[in-house]
Amino acid sequence: MIKRKAIKYMQRDRANDKKGFKAVKWVTGHVEGDYVKNYNGLVSLLTGTTSNGNYLLNYLVKVMDDRNRVRNTTELKKKYRQFNKKNGGKIYSDTSINRAFKELSDKNILYKLKRLRGLYRVNPQFFSKNDEDTRIKLIRYDLEKKEFYAINTMRALTYDADMERKKVANGD
Repeated sequence: MIKRKAIKYMQRDRANDKKGFKAVKWVTGHVEGDYVKNYNGLVSLLTGTTSNGNYLLNYLVKVMDDRNRVRNTTELKKKYRQFNKKNGGKIYSDTSINRAFKELSDKNILYKLKRLRGLYRVNPQFFSKNDEDTRIKLIRYDLEKKEFYAINTMRALTYDADMERKKVANGD
């Protein structure tokens, strides 16, 4: 039986938005738990990616950092070509590699991170180098980032209300 883990995250509640205030609600989703073995080519079959996208993904999973981030740089492309040459794979051009990044992004296997140019995150729902708790934090962050401003506003209001309650309770 596949182990599933509940993940609780905040999401904008557009149905309950009020004038000048964006409503937020808690949502519970489920993700596959613990570890999954990656069989070469399986992601390609399940998502319909090209061999170029599949080979790039296998390489990115090896070189991603502990937060599942990779940078689409000339250095990464050079190392990817060296890796393919060493392992008897096809040598792809920069344009082909960029197309593979776009293909993987379009299929939500990679997320483009807006902080820095060329920065991507490999979807932690499918791949992770971390323990389960860190993986869940990354998934929660990715789910909440779409409504980041509204959620942080709600968190700040909740924090302020909690601080006021503590002051009243302490007699300040």
